[in-house]
Amino acid sequence: MAGLIGINYLYRVTRPSANLCANRLRLICLLWISVCLMAPVTVRAQSLSAAADGSRFWLLTPEADQPDIFNIYHHAYTDPSGELNKVDTLRGEVRPHCIAARDDTLWIIYPDGTVQAIQAHPSLLNDTWVYKVRAEPRLPVGVSVRDTTLTRSGLWVLVRIEEQETLSRIDALAQPAGKTSRGDTARRQRNLAIGLPPGHGMDDDEDAETPSAESVPDEDTVDQASNDEELPGATALPVDRLLTLRNGQWRSYPLAQDWPHGTEAWLVADRDHHGPPSLAARIASNGRPSRSAITVYHATDRTAQGWTETTYPLDPAAEGVSLITVQDQLVLAQHNHEEGRLVTALSVLRNGKLLPVGKMTLDDVSPTRWAVQGTGTSAALIAQRLNTDFTDTATSSIPPMVWMRADMRGQTVLEPTGLYVKMRSKMDDFVQYAMLGFVVILITVLMLAFWRRDSAWNRLDLPPELIIADLPRRAAAAALDMAPGLLGAMFYFDLSAEELLLRWPGNGIAQTAVQMLPGAIVIAIFVTHTTITELFLARTLGKTITGLRTTSLTGERPRAWQLLVRGLLKCLDLLPGAWLLLMLPVIAPHRQRLGDLVGRTVVVSDAPPQADEDQNESEESLDD
Repeated sequence: MAGLIGINYLYRVTRPSANLCANRLRLICLLWISVCLMAPVTVRAQSLSAAADGSRFWLLTPEADQPDIFNIYHHAYTDPSGELNKVDTLRGEVRPHCIAARDDTLWIIYPDGTVQAIQAHPSLLNDTWVYKVRAEPRLPVGVSVRDTTLTRSGLWVLVRIEEQETLSRIDALAQPAGKTSRGDTARRQRNLAIGLPPGHGMDDDEDAETPSAESVPDEDTVDQASNDEELPGATALPVDRLLTLRNGQWRSYPLAQDWPHGTEAWLVADRDHHGPPSLAARIASNGRPSRSAITVYHATDRTAQGWTETTYPLDPAAEGVSLITVQDQLVLAQHNHEEGRLVTALSVLRNGKLLPVGKMTLDDVSPTRWAVQGTGTSAALIAQRLNTDFTDTATSSIPPMVWMRADMRGQTVLEPTGLYVKMRSKMDDFVQYAMLGFVVILITVLMLAFWRRDSAWNRLDLPPELIIADLPRRAAAAALDMAPGLLGAMFYFDLSAEELLLRWPGNGIAQTAVQMLPGAIVIAIFVTHTTITELFLARTLGKTITGLRTTSLTGERPRAWQLLVRGLLKCLDLLPGAWLLLMLPVIAPHRQRLGDLVGRTVVVSDAPPQADEDQNESEESLDD
């Protein structure tokens, strides 16, 4: 409609006038708009940020009202088909072409070049997952990510470079060319003779040694002329480069000399080997951009010193195109919306031909964000309706997010199934809040009962050789006493310190009794061994090392009931809702915590010898 209004306007303004040149210019504009209106309209599909490997897939969704905050969800294929587990909420912008997954690990590259890896593995607890987040070396400054993938050798990134200084620095990271043996050449010729693409089957010697990368030279010593000679296909900016992360350092691998810089491109790990991934660009065999063809580039060796090219036809009417790997085969997925349905046609790319496999269809999901991923032995299609929140409960009549899977025989492995985030039950919330309320009430009662203003009730009468222990030594003793339980739980459950804190009773993801088990075991070990040692020795392991011990208010050995009360009340000190109790030794009259107030005990140390000497000197002066 807007175009027709523009044509009508130009028609009126191009009526005969005194300025013939102006009329001709308007007529040219009129013709240009007419051509644009007659051109076919392409609807670009909206991608969903997803990544998958042979055992699980990951979803990354931004918050509806905060686009700079996103949630990470994880689904293992052994989980119930409609269940998603929430991993974490992170801050940053995530793009679909900047994530990849392999070997139970999700890799994320942020626009500022920050790289993170999130690993998932089942814990020894039932029905739980443990996630570890680690930082990886940042991308070189000045590059923008075009696509990302993972192979057996590590992370690979296709980047775009727009400045000559950045190009010089990136080309200085080039991987040196490896020597090709006669055996390698013979294997490649044999594979070509039997029709295998380079990199498949017998030309991959998995035990061969990967050539070592050069060290990164100083960017001030980079010879730009030599870079231009080595890569004659990249003479004008902007250009693309292929980077990989090896042994904590980024390396640059050469692209094909006729690589179409700047066109729509993909990285695909279609071969299970240590070499570079395959690349694909939306160009025809003549090297020009085309909506009806795609060219796939395979590296002829692990150092990417040579590339072969194969062109495949595409459906020019497809709204979206994706390339995935299923059973080490390169699979093309072409997407279209047809009467409210999302239809994805799957085809295997082989020897320059598309071999149709079948279609995956999701009903009532238009408009939508979509993603298609290879899941090892099948392809998965995931779609999310726009303006919906898939964290809704599973009681919703129409699921906001749906997924299905199909194998390479065209058979449906998983029928369209709604995806919902695994929600915590109301009983879990009730138990947690009830436990927290009980702890608060118990602490309040104990404080009112035993923290009296009457100093005579809590009068301290220590012998001269004992003094109240200082807080730093008490903190050190407590840390030593906590160490056996902490280290034991971290080792047995394979948890980091941060993950163990999240599974502490009443904290983080600890929602059920099973999930609280690691933290509960730590508390139980701490309370048990400290109480038993104090019953027999009046001191714990930590107090023995730091030179402290527990006594009554008069400096005598406490009775058994006093030590039992003192030890059992340590449980309250370690619960998140009562961590403020750890401040009691700072404000209490005799540096007593709640267990000391109730049990009428104190922690003491030997008085320094200097105090005894001063006392003796003062007595001698009085005698004189």
